[in-house]
Amino acid sequence: MRKTASRRRLLGAAALSLTTAAGADELKAPPPHRFWDTTNVVLFTGVAGSRAFDYASTRHFRRRGANEILLNNSIVDDKPLFIGIEAAGTALHIGVCAWLHAHGHHKVERWLSVVHIGITTFGAVRNYGLNSDVKPQ
Repeated sequence: MRKTASRRRLLGAAALSLTTAAGADELKAPPPHRFWDTTNVVLFTGVAGSRAFDYASTRHFRRRGANEILLNNSIVDDKPLFIGIEAAGTALHIGVCAWLHAHGHHKVERWLSVVHIGITTFGAVRNYGLNSDVKPQ
């Protein structure tokens, strides 16, 4: 009886290890992409472009006399400072994506760029649609 129980355990362990090994192959994620692959370069270019669009739209509505909501008017009116803030926003975005990439969050890394482009572009389009009660200076 002892030999039969030992054999069963051995066969069970062998079957479990084969099943686990086969299951592990099926569950493997696709190989990670390089960080500076074509997709990320296009997405980061889109982020930078949407930030530039936001800059232009904000300067446009400030010239028309509308007030900035997220930053104060003196920051937005300081051209070099505002350009620096937009550039820093792009650099911070790329840094967060690099961190996500290093930790294996590749889908989130890509989607973060898509969401950033969408929100920034929406805000820029909204800026161009703002009506101002103040006459241009």
